[in-house]
Amino acid sequence: MCLKKCPAGVDHNSSLLAYTIPDWALAGGMTSLLERLQSKNLLNRLHSEHRQMLDIRGGPEKLLFTDNNKDLNGKTLAQVSKELNLTSLDTVLHIAKEQRDASVMNLELYDMDNIRLLATQEWMMTSSDGGSHAVPGQRAHPRTFGAFAKKIRQFVVDESLISLSFLIRGMTALPASFLGIQDRGRLAPGYYADIAIFDLDQVNDRATYEDPQQFAEGFIHVLVNGELALYHGEIKSTDLGQVLLRHQPLVNEMPTALQVKESLLGAFGGKDSLHKIESLTSTIELSSESKPLRTKIQYLNFLNESIAEYSDRENVIHFGVEGQYELFQGGNSIDPESAAYISLNKKDNLLQGLWLNFLYFLRDPSMEVQGPFDVPEHRNESWWKLVSGGRITPLLGIDPDTGYIRKVLYKNGVYVEEFDYRRVESGVVWPHQFKVINNGKVSLSGRYSTLKINSGSGLVVLPSWFPEN
Repeated sequence: MCLKKCPAGVDHNSSLLAYTIPDWALAGGMTSLLERLQSKNLLNRLHSEHRQMLDIRGGPEKLLFTDNNKDLNGKTLAQVSKELNLTSLDTVLHIAKEQRDASVMNLELYDMDNIRLLATQEWMMTSSDGGSHAVPGQRAHPRTFGAFAKKIRQFVVDESLISLSFLIRGMTALPASFLGIQDRGRLAPGYYADIAIFDLDQVNDRATYEDPQQFAEGFIHVLVNGELALYHGEIKSTDLGQVLLRHQPLVNEMPTALQVKESLLGAFGGKDSLHKIESLTSTIELSSESKPLRTKIQYLNFLNESIAEYSDRENVIHFGVEGQYELFQGGNSIDPESAAYISLNKKDNLLQGLWLNFLYFLRDPSMEVQGPFDVPEHRNESWWKLVSGGRITPLLGIDPDTGYIRKVLYKNGVYVEEFDYRRVESGVVWPHQFKVINNGKVSLSGRYSTLKINSGSGLVVLPSWFPEN
């Protein structure tokens, strides 16, 4: 089989490499991938993880090529491997060398019982990531031509699993609301007239895996922006739509990256003040609302890069100084050997991730601000990232007026909320209190009880900001 000079795979399905090669192996592109193959250990790891990825997708028999390359199109990875007399991994690498990647679809990936359960949930929206163009002879996923009609036919007409109104809401009003698209998704005065008129008894999806380029039946008229795109089943126009940007009104109101950078610098003392800081040490007092914990620890020091992390799962505070780790549990020290699993790499990750180290970014003249980012659950802030060298902050929810950081968003539904900012003698503004929110519940709260700044003008010691209550 000759793959040379064949066009690269189209992108309206899925990537062969994404389905069969782990991200770490693909980092840096094809040249880096080939270099990694020279290492026996990395090659063995790649073989193992490749098999795991195939197992998740049902094996090479379930990956069907939908590619512009006629030598691949319509065949499974198992069939192509047999023709080339290669293992599945070597087949993938062979294709990658010849045409960089290929388009595939995963057959029979989802469990229908799960799909039926999801279809009944009031938060479930309907979409398709299939392409809208039809290339003669091109294999495509049947979702490209039949996704919406199939849901109507199977779940409303045949199975009576959900009502038609429930289904239409999940296809129109709900996604429009979630994506912040104004004046669409409902039949209402002043809204754009995007209307589909269909005969429920005649609606049927005709697209199959074997013959996917089959248009759905039963749709009579379609209006896009108030003009007829489909009339009595015949296409009248194909260029009536327009690009819809997610939360465009919000994006228009957001400050620029430069404005955010200037606001942040001003909120925390400005360039001159920040660069005079030689060391900064903060002590925090932690209280767990679900477990008995109350302790004070040194949190951050620029000179020795000490840092702390609280683990709600273990009820443990990890406290690291120059690579040496101590553990505190309920305020009591634990045998340091029990912390052996915390590696130096873990410490580096903490230093890069925990937000207090953002002063490292502000002091760096090469710092870049990236954003705004859209965070559906937290839209009362503008969300940004700070990038400096090889380090990057989590998403920061920044008050555009004051420049104060209100929230720091981590993955898995965890974020830190900062509040009660006070300006101190050095010109730096610092929050007094914080909360750690885990899936909507406060798992940890605390306050920054002391702050010590050693600046170029001499030692500045700031005792407790507020009296003990």
